[in-house]
Amino acid sequence: MGTERQSTTGEAAHRVDDEILRLRAVVTECEPGHMRRHQALNRIYLLRRQRGEDPPDAIYDCRRVVRRWRIRNELAVNAGLLDYLHSIGFVGDGKDSIRPDERMIINYGDLDHGAPAMVPLVTAIDAAVRAYRRTLDDSLADQLGVSALDRFGLRSFAAATRRAGFHYPHLHGGAILVVSYYVRVPQTADGTAARLYFGFGENKLMDSRTWVVPEEGNIFVFPGHVMHQTSAPGTDEARINVGFDVIAREPA
Repeated sequence: MGTERQSTTGEAAHRVDDEILRLRAVVTECEPGHMRRHQALNRIYLLRRQRGEDPPDAIYDCRRVVRRWRIRNELAVNAGLLDYLHSIGFVGDGKDSIRPDERMIINYGDLDHGAPAMVPLVTAIDAAVRAYRRTLDDSLADQLGVSALDRFGLRSFAAATRRAGFHYPHLHGGAILVVSYYVRVPQTADGTAARLYFGFGENKLMDSRTWVVPEEGNIFVFPGHVMHQTSAPGTDEARINVGFDVIAREPA
């Protein structure tokens, strides 16, 4: 019986090793930002944790790969943004037009980066992405696929949540980096209603040891393979953010 159990355990360990090798091949083959690459990195993390490892890799250390900046003139930028979002059908105070699940989304492609209200923000996002690259050593930048991030594109969306509405754990397919700018953050007594969680997993965060409490004017930059979710505001006033995916752009 003991020999059979050891044999079964050994076979299971070999299967896990083989799957990790296969997944590492996917990571190598896929371009940075590809959803298959994101999913493979998260699956590797899960397999290693399930067999008792605490992956020491820097790409799984959210404290090393998540960065926060603050836009300097956020009050002026935010006022213009709220007016602009309202003008294209987004209700800035989160009332009436918000969906039954207490969320509202302006989809990719619906925000005009050339609109006067968007230009200051897009300029700040561009600067934050370039600053992010400078904070990384060459080895970590190479692992994240941003070592040669001289030219890149941005695609954007906007989101509002209120009351019990929140964003489920998710990844951004095609994004080398994800950037989130907070236009409005409802004030709560303990701050828990404004949390942004980071971690890894499949459909849910297996590990969300890293979380932040965003403030209005904050810009967060993190790799596309980092799974993230928000907590519910629990207020009638909506939490509003504009998100950007940093995508590869071919040299001119």
